[in-house]
Amino acid sequence: MAAQRQKVRVIHDPHANGLHGRAGVIISLCGEEFVDYVYVRFDPTGSQRGEQIRMISLECLDPYK
Repeated sequence: MAAQRQKVRVIHDPHANGLHGRAGVIISLCGEEFVDYVYVRFDPTGSQRGEQIRMISLECLDPYK
Protein backbone atom coordinates (compact mmCIF):
# COMPACT_ATOMS: atom_id res chain seq x y z
CA MET A 1 0.00 0.00 0.00
CA ALA A 2 1.32 3.41 -0.92
CA ALA A 3 1.52 6.17 1.64
CA GLN A 4 1.24 9.89 1.18
CA ARG A 5 4.58 11.71 0.95
CA GLN A 6 6.33 8.49 -0.11
CA LYS A 7 9.08 9.07 -2.67
CA VAL A 8 8.65 6.98 -5.82
CA ARG A 9 10.24 6.54 -9.24
CA VAL A 10 8.38 5.72 -12.47
CA ILE A 11 9.60 2.35 -13.75
CA HIS A 12 7.01 1.97 -16.55
CA ASP A 13 5.25 4.71 -18.53
CA PRO A 14 2.52 2.99 -20.58
CA HIS A 15 1.44 6.23 -22.28
CA ALA A 16 4.94 7.48 -23.25
CA ASN A 17 4.43 10.79 -21.43
CA GLY A 18 8.13 11.21 -20.72
CA LEU A 19 7.76 10.15 -17.09
CA HIS A 20 9.91 7.00 -17.25
CA GLY A 21 12.74 7.26 -14.72
CA ARG A 22 11.42 10.44 -13.09
CA ALA A 23 11.11 10.65 -9.32
CA GLY A 24 8.24 12.24 -7.43
CA VAL A 25 6.22 12.21 -4.24
CA ILE A 26 2.80 10.64 -3.71
CA ILE A 27 0.46 13.43 -2.65
CA SER A 28 -2.82 11.50 -2.35
CA LEU A 29 -4.61 8.27 -3.09
CA CYS A 30 -7.34 8.22 -5.72
CA GLY A 31 -10.99 7.46 -5.01
CA GLU A 32 -12.71 4.10 -4.59
CA GLU A 33 -13.05 3.60 -8.36
CA PHE A 34 -9.28 3.81 -8.82
CA VAL A 35 -7.88 1.99 -5.78
CA ASP A 36 -4.64 1.08 -7.59
CA TYR A 37 -3.88 4.67 -8.66
CA VAL A 38 -2.27 7.60 -6.83
CA TYR A 39 -1.54 11.25 -7.54
CA VAL A 40 2.19 11.96 -7.83
CA ARG A 41 3.87 15.39 -7.78
CA PHE A 42 6.89 15.60 -10.10
CA ASP A 43 9.41 18.44 -9.85
CA PRO A 44 9.99 20.47 -13.02
CA THR A 45 12.75 19.32 -15.36
CA GLY A 46 14.38 21.02 -18.31
CA SER A 47 12.25 23.86 -19.66
CA GLN A 48 9.19 23.09 -17.52
CA ARG A 49 8.14 26.02 -15.40
CA GLY A 50 6.05 24.33 -12.74
CA GLU A 51 5.58 21.02 -11.04
CA GLN A 52 3.44 18.32 -12.64
CA ILE A 53 0.77 16.34 -10.82
CA ARG A 54 -0.22 13.11 -12.55
CA MET A 55 -2.55 10.25 -11.74
CA ILE A 56 -0.53 7.06 -12.22
CA SER A 57 -0.96 3.36 -11.52
CA LEU A 58 0.89 1.80 -8.59
CA GLU A 59 2.23 -0.92 -10.89
CA CYS A 60 4.22 1.78 -12.74
CA LEU A 61 5.94 3.00 -9.56
CA ASP A 62 8.80 1.78 -7.41
CA PRO A 63 9.82 3.13 -3.98
CA TYR A 64 12.69 5.61 -4.22
CA LYS A 65 15.17 6.65 -1.53
